[in-house]
Amino acid sequence: MNTRQSILILTACFAMIAGCSRDELTAPKIITPETDAIEAPDDPVQDQAGKATCDYTGKAHKLLAPEVRSIGLTLCRTHFPAGSDAHEAVRLMVGYLDNIEGSGVRFHIAGQADHTDYTATSQEDGVNNIDFVDPDDCTSADCSFGARTWVHSNDDGEIVEFDIGFNDESTWFFGGPQAWDLSDGNTYFRTVLLHELGHGYGFPHVLDATPDLSIMGGKTGKWVGQKHSGLKAYDYGHIYHHYPDGAEPPPDLVLSNYTSEWSEDKENWQCALTRGVVRPRRQPGKRTRVDWTHMNRGGEFSQRFVTKMYLSLDERLDSADVFLRSVRSGAGPFSAFETRLESAVIVIPKDTPPATYYVLLDVDGEGLVDEFNENNNIMAIHNTLVVIPSAPSVPGLDIAVERTREGD
Repeated sequence: MNTRQSILILTACFAMIAGCSRDELTAPKIITPETDAIEAPDDPVQDQAGKATCDYTGKAHKLLAPEVRSIGLTLCRTHFPAGSDAHEAVRLMVGYLDNIEGSGVRFHIAGQADHTDYTATSQEDGVNNIDFVDPDDCTSADCSFGARTWVHSNDDGEIVEFDIGFNDESTWFFGGPQAWDLSDGNTYFRTVLLHELGHGYGFPHVLDATPDLSIMGGKTGKWVGQKHSGLKAYDYGHIYHHYPDGAEPPPDLVLSNYTSEWSEDKENWQCALTRGVVRPRRQPGKRTRVDWTHMNRGGEFSQRFVTKMYLSLDERLDSADVFLRSVRSGAGPFSAFETRLESAVIVIPKDTPPATYYVLLDVDGEGLVDEFNENNNIMAIHNTLVVIPSAPSVPGLDIAVERTREGD
C-alpha cells in the first residue's frame, strides 16, 4: 500500500465488548447499525484500496503545475484592509496552509490591489486575486454561490493561477466555527476560504453522501475530530500524496466521528457518522458502548497508545470532568493516513447527577507517540449522553415479575 494514500482500513473484531475488562485493549471493529453486536464484515471489496478513502470522488482532477509551489494571494484593499477582521481571517488561513509539515506547496499574502468587479476578478492575469464580487454581475448558468473559484490552466491542463470571489451580499462571520454541526446559521469565511483554496490545489467537491470528511464537502466548518477551521485528515493525505516535500511527515493522531459503510445502491463504500454513544439515555451505574474513529494524518508508527475517556458537562476537558476509562490501541504499525474504527464500553458512575453530558476522548492521553501536533488530540463524541434518574425501588416487584414468567 502506498503510504502517501489515504486508505480507510476497517478490520473485524470477533470478540464481544461485554466480555472485555476495563483496561483491555479495544481493537478496530465493524459495527452494524441494527444491533449492539460486533460482527465480522462480509467485505464485498477484495482490494483494500477499493474501499472508499472517504476523500474525493475518484475522478481525475487537475493539479498545480510543477513550477507552482509558492502561491501568493493578492487581496482587495477595499474589502481586506490591513488590521480588519477579514484580512486577519485570510492571514490565519494562509499561515495555516503555509505551515503544513510534509507539504511541498507554500502560501503567502503577496500584497493588495484595487477592487475589481466579477468579470475582472475571474480573468487570468497572472495574479491570484481574492475579492468580494456582486452576484448580479454573474452571467453563468449558476449564479447562486457563497464563493466561487476560477481555475486557469496551461496547455497541459495544469493549474497556473486561480482567483476567488466571495458573494458581497452574504453576511460573513470571520471567526471560527461556533457549533459542531454548524447549526448556528453563521456563514464562516475562514472555512469557505479553505474550501475555495482547495479548488486552487485542484481538488473537486466530494460526493454528496460524504460531505463532512473533507474541506471540499458542503459542511466545511468541521475539521474531522475538532471544532476548528481547518483541513481534515483526508485532505492532508491528498496533499501529501500529490504535493509531498520529499519527506514523510511525522505521525499525528486525531479523532473522528466518522466511519465507512458499504452501500448496496452505489456499490461502494460511503462515509457516515459513527453511532457515537450507542445508548444515549442511561441511568447511573448502567453501561453503554461508544464508537469513534482513530486517524493518523501523518507518517507510520508502531508505538501503542492510550485513549482516555471522560464524562463532561461541556466540550472542554478540564479538572472537573470525570475519568471513565482508558482504551489501549491494537498492536502493530499504524500506517500513514490510516483510519481505524474503534469501540469501547463505558460504565456511568453511580453517583452521576442527572444531566446532559459529553463523552470526551483524549487520544494518546499518556503522550506515548511523538506527534507533530500535540494540540489536536481531544474530541467530543457527536451525540450527547443523557443521564436520567435511577428508577425507584418497588418492594415485591421482582417477585411479581418472576411469578408471571413461571405461569407462561
